[in-house]
Amino acid sequence: MPFYLRQSLRIGPFRFNLSKSGVGVSAGVKGFRVGTGPRGHYVHAGRGGLVYRKTFSPRRAGTPLRSPPPPPPSARTEAPSALDEIESGDVLAMADESSAELLAELNRKRQLWRWGPIAFGLALVLLLGALITRETVLLGMGMMAVVGAIAVWILDVRRKTTALFYQLEPPILSAVERLHTALDAIASCQRIWLVEARDTPSDRKPNTGTTSRVRRIPVQLREATPPFVKTNIRPLLLPAGRQQLFFLPDRLLVLAENGYGAVPYSDLSCEVRSTRFVEEGGVPSDCRMVDHTWKHVTKKGEPDRRFRDNPQIPIVSYGELTLRSSTGLNEHFQFSREGAAEELPNALVGLATALASAPVVPHSNGAASAVETSPPILGSTKTLEPSASGDSSATALPLDQSYYLFRSGVEGPFTLEQLEARLATGDLSPEFLVCPGQTGQWRPLREFLGNPQGT
Repeated sequence: MPFYLRQSLRIGPFRFNLSKSGVGVSAGVKGFRVGTGPRGHYVHAGRGGLVYRKTFSPRRAGTPLRSPPPPPPSARTEAPSALDEIESGDVLAMADESSAELLAELNRKRQLWRWGPIAFGLALVLLLGALITRETVLLGMGMMAVVGAIAVWILDVRRKTTALFYQLEPPILSAVERLHTALDAIASCQRIWLVEARDTPSDRKPNTGTTSRVRRIPVQLREATPPFVKTNIRPLLLPAGRQQLFFLPDRLLVLAENGYGAVPYSDLSCEVRSTRFVEEGGVPSDCRMVDHTWKHVTKKGEPDRRFRDNPQIPIVSYGELTLRSSTGLNEHFQFSREGAAEELPNALVGLATALASAPVVPHSNGAASAVETSPPILGSTKTLEPSASGDSSATALPLDQSYYLFRSGVEGPFTLEQLEARLATGDLSPEFLVCPGQTGQWRPLREFLGNPQGT
């Protein structure tokens, strides 16, 4: 029979048991003790002949942990593969020979420093200080500073502004109107998304041929003009994340943080298709619902009954649009109404064909004007969506008798006599910019008063 040495040491309510196996400690009152030692944790309770003792043995060294049973096949989760990013290239690389002059002017003026906000802020500080101190002289100086800051602001805006002047003959005009009609059909969709990334075909949901793994943001197709650009037409803007796409009559103008780029319509590739999409968000009212699936499905495409939380998910048919160019444009859009963009590829091809066959009257850039026109005048007989000029019969004026006025936008055409009459009534000032139809050069009105041909 083996012998062992056991010794106990009591300190307050704790009792330490020393043995060859190690040190144990217990605490409690008479009839109930809990303790721990080399053989594990234990509970000892009871008095007299009725005693309860339970030992919780620790896992012995070298004993492997019992692994949980594997999940059912349909419930196993694998790390999803990364989404394929959809990005365009550098906007400054999007240029062709016909757009070089326009892009150089836009990017040059975009980099000009704005003094107007600084002058206006300093003037307001001076005026506020005058109001606090109630000094009459300082108050007068503050009001003069505000007036001067407003003048600096106006000159600053004019210095940075580019005027795009278009005259379109009927073939190009009808092609531009067809493009606007096609874009309006897309704009009428209840939802439009820019797709920033999407899964590959191998990652698509089994048994449905659909996908729901995309990263997208809602966008709105609307009328808008590029910043510090004045024009006699209203271009349509399609936001594309860090870039903005402006559909001008002669090119697609691309604006990014680092500047402007342009894609001629002859180089713009437009792909339209339909896709089946698992819509786990709100379903737009103008989409077509084609099927449904579940959050968890079996290999047969049926709902997996082992999952209590397994809602039914609609499958809808959406339209998709991809715009690409050889210079790096690559944008992907999704819209709720299938078939809304079917006319867009034909409209873009028609406009590119009309532009290639149209006669071009080149512009001459005037160094004296603060706001210059850069693109060519396309045709000469009709203006697309002209601003109100007050004389509807003036649109039939020949080029050698037509003059265009620039204020907040391009107005006209007018005869020189009409401009002189408006100058006499005070409606115009001699500093307003005027462009003769036959030259396309913007200069102050005072330079034309004794020079009818503007030469």
